[in-house]
Amino acid sequence: MKVFLLLSPDPIQPLPSISDPSVGAAVTFSGLVRDTEEHRPISSLFYEAYLPMAENSIREILGQLSLQHPCTSFELLHRLGHVPVGELSLWIRVLAPHRAEAFSLLTHFLDRLKKDVPIWKTKPST
Repeated sequence: MKVFLLLSPDPIQPLPSISDPSVGAAVTFSGLVRDTEEHRPISSLFYEAYLPMAENSIREILGQLSLQHPCTSFELLHRLGHVPVGELSLWIRVLAPHRAEAFSLLTHFLDRLKKDVPIWKTKPST
């Protein structure tokens, strides 16, 4: 599986479409900063990461998940620093021959991302 990762303070710009005749499913996920955190109004969130460890963890998780959910490609853009309400904090695209594998890999990955990857959401501001 091809993997592209970018963790950056720059605003997220989803990647252009990919043309691959073996791909039958392209599943995307966009994570937006909402206007409340723990039932309190906020104007932004702050994300920080330990980059080498975060990237290694993501690649390790994908290696494990791809054994059960074979996919063609995985692309992740994660914003770091202050992210205002309404802006993207996370964008993921999974390409696979079939939709079941793409949806399964994405769902399982998102659960593991929050639990196992050293990216922290901190200091909501009002």
